[in-house]
Amino acid sequence: MSNKEDSNTQASTGTAPSLGAYEKLLIPTRKQPTDEIILKKGASMDKVLSEVGLDRSGIPHVRILAFGFAGTFKPEMLEKLRAHPDVECVEDISNFSVILC
Repeated sequence: MSNKEDSNTQASTGTAPSLGAYEKLLIPTRKQPTDEIILKKGASMDKVLSEVGLDRSGIPHVRILAFGFAGTFKPEMLEKLRAHPDVECVEDISNFSVILC
């Protein structure tokens, strides 16, 4: 009988960071410019977008976040979004990819 050693068994070291249900993970990337829109509590993203003349279907690379919305917007649309009373802030996240966890 042959003596067989199991050399592939290794203990895994380190643990992945635990992300809560409403956290987002930003990963550096070289994708096109992306802006994250954060709304005030209770505001409707669809209502805000329609009031500035946008809808989700017209925005490429859209991601819905736990507390906001990210997409690529033209400069004039960004100004309209920033000025909207329901918008808390608009943050440039161009160097990151947004993953909802």
